[in-house]
Amino acid sequence: MIEADLPITCDLNALTPEERKRRQIVLGAVAGVTIGRAELADGFELSFDAPRVDLAVLAEWIALERRCCRFLHFRIEIGPGDKATLALTGGPGVKEFLRTEMRG
Repeated sequence: MIEADLPITCDLNALTPEERKRRQIVLGAVAGVTIGRAELADGFELSFDAPRVDLAVLAEWIALERRCCRFLHFRIEIGPGDKATLALTGGPGVKEFLRTEMRG
């Protein structure tokens, strides 16, 4: 199955109960240092205060998300200064899915 054919569904059964709990913890930590959100053509870009974001926790969240939401694309950018970004993108329908998830 090529990436464009992956269904836009999250399979939380891809994670153990302990991993699901950990996912919620690291998601809370990531959300706690998010300072902005911008729409992209095919998803969203989250902005972080680079000195405050724990890159190991961010990477752990991405690793867990990739297992249950295989249709997502992730791109981290850390440049000079105090801003770091994470782009969450994908094929058709992913932006709408993310919009709904981010409201919850």
